[in-house]
Amino acid sequence: MKKHSKRPLVCPPTPGTKEPIQWVVEGELAYAKRPGFGTWPVPAKVVDQWLENIRRLGIRSLIVLLSDNEVFEYYPDLGLFLTEYYVDAGFHVRAVPQEDFRGRVALPILRARVREAFETLPKPVLIHCDEGSERTQLAIRAICHGRQNAGAKPGDPGVKRRSRA
Repeated sequence: MKKHSKRPLVCPPTPGTKEPIQWVVEGELAYAKRPGFGTWPVPAKVVDQWLENIRRLGIRSLIVLLSDNEVFEYYPDLGLFLTEYYVDAGFHVRAVPQEDFRGRVALPILRARVREAFETLPKPVLIHCDEGSERTQLAIRAICHGRQNAGAKPGDPGVKRRSRA
């Protein structure tokens, strides 16, 4: 597995689209900006094109980190809530809504929910928030950290002991 730095990963554009999609773990975990990033309201045809592009890449599941407020702001004309729209398009979806309070996120909650969603969803999984930087990068780090400790036992080198409150 690649070692991840604390700075956001660069997202090269996928051929044939303006939407950047980046593989973190090839065939298992990817991330992207939200469909129609930079515009709102986002027309359904833009969401449909984005979904077709990620389907061509083999994506089966999505973890959506957008808050309810962001979904209502960006996608008011879909006729369905964004996650329901994804499900109707044939994807497995888990919403882990997180407000973006200027980069401050409820980390313990985000980490636990994202790890659980990733472990239970069919692979490959794509994660997105608004621009694929702060919340998405935190989610990716949580998943990668969880994978590094998978199968390890307390007391093994590099495994942190959980404290109980």
